[in-house]
Amino acid sequence: MIIAKSKKKNKTKIFNFFKYYFYLSIIFIVLAVTVFFNLGVWENYKKTFLYKIHSNGIINYIHLPEMLYLGLKKNFYSYEAIYVNLNQKNKIKIETNRLEKLEYVDSTNTPNYKADYGFIKFIEVDASITLRDKTIKTNIRLKGDRSIHYRDPNSSSYKFNIKGSDTFKGAQNFAIQKPRIRNYIHEWIFHEMMGEGNLIKLKYDFLFFYLNGTNLGLYVFEEGFGKEILERNKRREGPIFSAVESFSHDNTLSKMKFDVYNKKKWLSAENLEVTKRGLRNLKYLNNNNGNLEKIFDIKKWAWFFAVSDLTYTEHGAAPKSVKFYFNPITDKIEPIAYDGHRSPRNYSKHLLDFDHRILFDRTQNNFADDFTGLFLEKFFFINKKGSLILNETFYHEYVKALNIITSKEFIDKFFKIRKKEITKISSAIYSDSFVYDDDFRRDSGIGLYYFDKDDFYFRANKIRSILNPKHNLVFVSDDGKNIVIDSSEEVPSVSSKATYFNRYNINFIISELSCDKNKLAETAIIKSKTISLNLRLKYPKHILNKKELGIENSSCNSIVLKSSLDNSESFIEIDKINKNFDSSNIDEDLYKKYFVEVDKNLYLERKVTLINENLLIPKNLNVIIKEGEKIILSDNAFIFSNSPWQIGGDYKITYIEGRADNLGGGIIIHNTNKISKISNVKFSHLTGLVKNKLKKNFVDNLIILGSINFYEANVELSKVEFNEIYSEDAINIFRSDFKIQNVNINKSFSDAIDIDFSNGEIKASKFKDIGNDGIDLSGSNVEITGISFENIGDKMISVGEESNANILNINGTNAYVGIVSKDGSITKVKNADLEKVIIGFSSYQKKSSYNFGVLILEDVVVKNDYVKYLTDKDSIIKFNGDNAGVKSDKILEIIYDKNLDILEDVRTNQG
Repeated sequence: MIIAKSKKKNKTKIFNFFKYYFYLSIIFIVLAVTVFFNLGVWENYKKTFLYKIHSNGIINYIHLPEMLYLGLKKNFYSYEAIYVNLNQKNKIKIETNRLEKLEYVDSTNTPNYKADYGFIKFIEVDASITLRDKTIKTNIRLKGDRSIHYRDPNSSSYKFNIKGSDTFKGAQNFAIQKPRIRNYIHEWIFHEMMGEGNLIKLKYDFLFFYLNGTNLGLYVFEEGFGKEILERNKRREGPIFSAVESFSHDNTLSKMKFDVYNKKKWLSAENLEVTKRGLRNLKYLNNNNGNLEKIFDIKKWAWFFAVSDLTYTEHGAAPKSVKFYFNPITDKIEPIAYDGHRSPRNYSKHLLDFDHRILFDRTQNNFADDFTGLFLEKFFFINKKGSLILNETFYHEYVKALNIITSKEFIDKFFKIRKKEITKISSAIYSDSFVYDDDFRRDSGIGLYYFDKDDFYFRANKIRSILNPKHNLVFVSDDGKNIVIDSSEEVPSVSSKATYFNRYNINFIISELSCDKNKLAETAIIKSKTISLNLRLKYPKHILNKKELGIENSSCNSIVLKSSLDNSESFIEIDKINKNFDSSNIDEDLYKKYFVEVDKNLYLERKVTLINENLLIPKNLNVIIKEGEKIILSDNAFIFSNSPWQIGGDYKITYIEGRADNLGGGIIIHNTNKISKISNVKFSHLTGLVKNKLKKNFVDNLIILGSINFYEANVELSKVEFNEIYSEDAINIFRSDFKIQNVNINKSFSDAIDIDFSNGEIKASKFKDIGNDGIDLSGSNVEITGISFENIGDKMISVGEESNANILNINGTNAYVGIVSKDGSITKVKNADLEKVIIGFSSYQKKSSYNFGVLILEDVVVKNDYVKYLTDKDSIIKFNGDNAGVKSDKILEIIYDKNLDILEDVRTNQG
């Protein structure tokens, strides 16, 4: 018993020892950890540690449950797929090409663009794409500047060039690549935001890729640059240029070379001059002499740069990335966003080197090799006598775009509209692959990719804080002749690398200027409300000429400046000791030979005015042609107007005409906010814009099809007559709202009215002796009521390219075709009486990038015809609720070649 008690006591002592040792160890560890975290060693290491977990995407593991949940939701969505078949011989060719490229790049460590130009090129092979109802033949090749595009056979990028007239997703040329290549969903957002500014927007869609039956996972479809993209974005077909990449890395723009897409068309003899014109506009950037807005569409370029800023996609703003569309109507270059490729990771305050700059910063401190900075500088600055000064017009558009796109209202609406689509896309990404690249360019890191829309709100706030003016850095003086507004440089904090924050004190609006004799309000002070300061000077300044303000003999005492972004105001007393002076020159314009200006209105100097040269009417005016006046255009004279026109009245007829032996050109009114109204006017003997016959100082080789044209310029026409018109269209309306009533068009060489991508109505009008179509609609929504047609060379009404037309109470006699509805259009006709037509009504698909046509007929009568109703195999004609029409697989030959032999066979079969 004594022995047992002794053993029990020993066990108790051992247990107590380990118990106390455990507690003491815990206390020691807690104390050691506490001391460690309070030492400077940890403070120094903590920054590095937190930086690494954020920069490598490790922090994104906290979102893993959400990502896995979204990945599972993929099974509840339907996604598109592309099925590609490649025979063994061509597959071997692709693999051999891949190995050759990799061997060259790995062995020489040469940038891949050099491998592409003159060394090892990607080879094309034959392949096919299987659709539900047919097989499409195509060429296919590997693609990409970086080896990540083609290093792994299971995730390679491919370029497709479909043969013949077939399309896939409406495109003949396109690429597919892994979402990771362009930072997952961010490239899609980049394109969506571009579309919000009415820019040409690529199709950039997510789909699954099957190669020879093997599912290679999620890919993105990226549309190529053909006429389809222009048509879908409601643009007139024109050349699209790209910078040749091997010449896009020099430190001077003068060596920059350009290539054009669709060479067969745009290098042909017929279109070469238009291509040269577009190229000349591109080369204009080298001049940089202050007329940028005449050659480039600055509103669209400003939006393009603003989107690039908000989305961290400055890569897309490089000249080698963005594509250049020459609009042959406006004679201006528009951007097509491409390869935005956001590179920054998700923002965190622990990412100490996170780059908050905007594109405007790239123009401030150009390094010798900053080619993108030099390119951007051409937009933001003007070269005057060797000195660079701010391009105020473009900069104001840029700030205006940033102000819109960085507003909480804009971002909220953008993501609200796309919430479901973003969830669907994210589900596909998180179900496929979401590895985190170490710099979103090359090798995979150990972290996870995660999409966080809060990044956009953070970025927007950062941009607004940069651009908001600093009231305390403004100095205003009166030198007797001018009010001079100076801004000093902001000194950056010691801890900040952001020396580029010191040049943004330029976004003020003058809301009040108080002088001895009077007080001027905002609208009376300056034409352009935002103050522009010359950032190339040591101390930027803005000059207000007192004589121009009507206060030449006044002494000014104070000024109130308001922020153009947050509306905060600052009252500043005006200094009268420090003196500055500046001056400017004003040029006269040719239009002043014929017009007199009164309160922004232009009036003809004479009741009868002969114009034998081309004129340009600037913007912000209003052209008024009084009733009874006459303009005679001779020698094909053409008037380009950036301002609206008000022509005619209720009583006397107004004339705009050429002569039978000396035709006039015509008029184009474009890019105006105010409606043009034309009433009781006769147009005659006009031939439109004649190529190679334009006078000096004006653009040539534009594609302007009508005698009277409206491009993004709303218009109302009433009681108007057209006679002896020899242009492609008598009236051409493009991307405008319109009302046409009581318009008579007689003896028009080609189309009477051509309407593209517009909305409006045509009522109570007559068309007689028309060489081609009476009314031609593309991509438009139009109400047509009470129209009469007589002697129409082709179609009375042609409705195409996804138009919607409601047609009521029409009659017509003697035409090849009455009414057609084609290429995805929906046309409704009620109460129509047609006589002496070869084909009464027709519905068909002409362009493979569009759907079939739909034609709904009610209470229509067709007399003395060959065939009343004619369709292709897929299109629809319904007459009083029932299917109607004879189907023909050769309908395009019947309609466009006017092959009456084929039509006779159709009529025989109908009988």
